Amino acid sequence: MKINFNQLETESLIDSLIKELAEKYGKRPEQLESAKLALKHAIKAYITEDKNQVAQKFYANIDYLIQAEKNNDKDNYNKIQCKKKCSHCCSIEVSITDEEADLLLKVAKDKNIKINTKRLKRQASHFSENWHKLGPKDMKCVFLKEKECSIYDYRPSVCRTYFVTNEQMLCDTFKANHKIKTWMPISVAILEIAIMLCGNGGSMAKKLLERIKRDK
Repeated sequence: MKINFNQLETESLIDSLIKELAEKYGKRPEQLESAKLALKHAIKAYITEDKNQVAQKFYANIDYLIQAEKNNDKDNYNKIQCKKKCSHCCSIEVSITDEEADLLLKVAKDKNIKINTKRLKRQASHFSENWHKLGPKDMKCVFLKEKECSIYDYRPSVCRTYFVTNEQMLCDTFKANHKIKTWMPISVAILEIAIMLCGNGGSMAKKLLERIKRDK
């Protein structure tokens, strides 16, 4: 259920989220303060009248927080193995918010990016525990073109916060039989969860299909 932030006390909500997630992920004061600041900006984005800018405001907050955490945790950040055209992670299931879905379709239209709706339908029917039953071809993101993200500057928050620290050869979605190691500071995790909570997070395939059908 999407929260109506006009009916909530923003500061109280932020404190509640911080407390709950800090207990779950562990406590580091400097990270929590960074997360609290980012959360204030993120949640206020939902109170603004210009709803078309919400997703991009969230992205700006995420990018800012990642840069801050990079400086606070250089040793672990430097272990990140993500490289251009690797694209293994572009075959995992992705959740997005309502605002992200609207933005992605707008960008695709503006850039004349063709979306494979047949693949989206198959993905929508295999979300979560059945995802790997899709097979290599249908697991690939509809925005992946020639091993590159065609909407990279507008990629979803889930994609922006996914950083792998094990060797690239271990990232292969179709061969990996182990737990992939990632870099995810608590502050970034808190903001990501808040974004999904704010924006009614759910299956990217389902949300895109709903809007494509609506706009026909």
